Amino acid sequence: MAENHGGDEVLAGDVERVTYFNEDNGFAVLRVAVQRHREPVTVTCRVVAVRAGERLRARGRWVEDKQFGRQFKAEDAHLSEPHSAEGLVRFLSSGMIDGVGPKLAERIVAKFGADVLRVLDKESARLEEVDGVGRKKRREIKESWERQRAVREVMVFLHAHGVSAARAQRIVKMYGEEAREVVEKSPYRLAEDIFGIGFRTADELAGRLGLGSDSAERLEAGLRHVLQRARDEGHSGLPRQRLVAVGAELLGVDEGPVAAAVDSLVARGGAVENAAGGAGPLVYLPDLLRAETRVARELHGRVAEVPLCEDGDALLERIEAKEGMELAEGQRAALQLTMRERVAVITGGPGVGKTTVLRCWLRMMQSQHLHCVLAAPTGRASRRLAEAAGGEASTLHRLLQYQPAHGFTRHRGNPLEGDCFVVDEVSMVDLPLMAAFLSAVPTEARILFVGDADQLPSVGPGSVLADMLSWEGMPVARMTEVFRQAASSRIVSAAHEIRQGRVPDLEPKAGQDCIFLPRDDAESTLATLLHLVGERLPKGLDLDALQDIQVITPMNRGVLGTATLNRELQRTLNPADPFKREIERFGQLLRRGDKVIQVRNNYDKNVFNGDIGRVAEIEEDPARVWVRFEEGKPPVEYLADELDELRLAYAITIHKSQGSEFPVVVLALDTSHFMLLRRRLLYTGLTRGRRQVVVVGRTKAWETAVRQDGDQARFGLLGARLRHSDRRS
Repeated sequence: MAENHGGDEVLAGDVERVTYFNEDNGFAVLRVAVQRHREPVTVTCRVVAVRAGERLRARGRWVEDKQFGRQFKAEDAHLSEPHSAEGLVRFLSSGMIDGVGPKLAERIVAKFGADVLRVLDKESARLEEVDGVGRKKRREIKESWERQRAVREVMVFLHAHGVSAARAQRIVKMYGEEAREVVEKSPYRLAEDIFGIGFRTADELAGRLGLGSDSAERLEAGLRHVLQRARDEGHSGLPRQRLVAVGAELLGVDEGPVAAAVDSLVARGGAVENAAGGAGPLVYLPDLLRAETRVARELHGRVAEVPLCEDGDALLERIEAKEGMELAEGQRAALQLTMRERVAVITGGPGVGKTTVLRCWLRMMQSQHLHCVLAAPTGRASRRLAEAAGGEASTLHRLLQYQPAHGFTRHRGNPLEGDCFVVDEVSMVDLPLMAAFLSAVPTEARILFVGDADQLPSVGPGSVLADMLSWEGMPVARMTEVFRQAASSRIVSAAHEIRQGRVPDLEPKAGQDCIFLPRDDAESTLATLLHLVGERLPKGLDLDALQDIQVITPMNRGVLGTATLNRELQRTLNPADPFKREIERFGQLLRRGDKVIQVRNNYDKNVFNGDIGRVAEIEEDPARVWVRFEEGKPPVEYLADELDELRLAYAITIHKSQGSEFPVVVLALDTSHFMLLRRRLLYTGLTRGRRQVVVVGRTKAWETAVRQDGDQARFGLLGARLRHSDRRS
């Protein structure tokens, strides 16, 4: 049926098929059976949710699409429950009711006709009158129907208040039947409980629900958001005045009410104001203050000399002879220090022999019949550690046996088993993780931390390695001598020049493993990068572009940010193909074979922020994606509303590349990255490459990154607590 209303046409009919539905924005492409049209027509519209069989009434106009032909473009669309027998069958068998397929739907509709929905609502016991439906099946159908009804009502409510269908599904999954009540009474809980919903989204929703701009709930929620954002930027806490100023700007109110809200938040335990070691007061989220004080207390209590039973020099000579090596003076000094200390740090750049020292240290401990346990912050780092040390290694989360419902199950009351513990890539370990680790290690056990102090600090809060190194009481072996074999690598020598603030000469030469290709602008840099990754490097080095080459860049935005680079690299390395399934969610297209990265810790799936994998398979109805993160292990399943945990990983930020090594790295640099062009960032990026590093970009950006040494200071008091003599801090 079609009507004309002032130029716009009104069309009504049954939805035969949902061709496409974007849960982010509600855009749908539908095939609709309309009276007086021989074939179903294509309708494009925006709706909160849609299922085959529903009745559509849409107002709009006919358009001629160059690719898809004639279709009805709706400006306004409304869905209702179906009336026809065919529509009811499609509706009931669309997947909305567990266990009801087309055949059973036909029998149910044949039995009850147009009255079927009322029977489901009011007289579900009558379903047992249908052939093949017993008591158990009837209860399954009833429960599924009621659940879908509740979800639909909440979805409509949330959509009316500006929440996308995908986010609405996640809200319903989190709160269940209480979703609407939670949203109406405590909209700011969404920002704290649900990944992907930020403060601004929750704030807009609260405004639509009538919450005042100066309400105590809004002010305190805004302050918690500022503290959480500071945490995400690496800060442990914030100076009170900075918290007030940033909060006032975010909330659009005067500083007076915000300062009062800080006092209220502290009084109710939502934040803690604390000072230590004579430094100014900081306002913390409570768990971060607990983590900071625990790390300081644990390190203070553990630092002590504990010599080995056997003479150290004699043991060292025996290990050298057994391993067939001759240690350099710096390596020997590092071992002499670490073998007599209960807690120690080995730090140094690439090529200085940290791995050799670690391997010898482990052999020495094992020769004393001590059980050694190896761990690192990420899966990639733990695999590299296991390979280097010749033993087993795990991630810290796996070592501490993290469980989503209970947190770390290894702790002081259930300590780890072992005599010696090694933590590699310690620069990546943030405050909460370090606190959990130290809490779980037996009091008398030895701990050896290994890391590069010149790399970027952890993505999470704190500067744990830097703070440990700033404390004179911490035993530290600083290794600086670059060994001859490593020095032949231009990657290694260039990294050390950068560390010292010198711009290395990386003019391309035959056989050189690190080169710089200058370009005049971002566009020519992009073109060169695509050529390198798509053709030149795979052919020249005989490698797999997807598997062996990693593009890294300082930023997410801009022509040379990860978003643009990933779109272009996806088009180059994994182009569209009729035989490759695709799915689009949260503004991102995923295709089978794509390289992806996990962007948050998901303990249920046992995948963590920074894990890189490949899309193994995609299903469309219901929408699901499987990602394989490790060869030989089963792929991990993602439902449609979980896909914002994944990003394309043809290009990743330098921060995301921490703790990883790749056969080949292509690093993009541009003056548009100015705010992030720092020596430490460049040093970290350059040292991610194992076989070849190619830097592409503007000469000015390259030189600026080398010469700018200052990093943004992180607010926190761990260093002050360590340096302060009062161990009660």
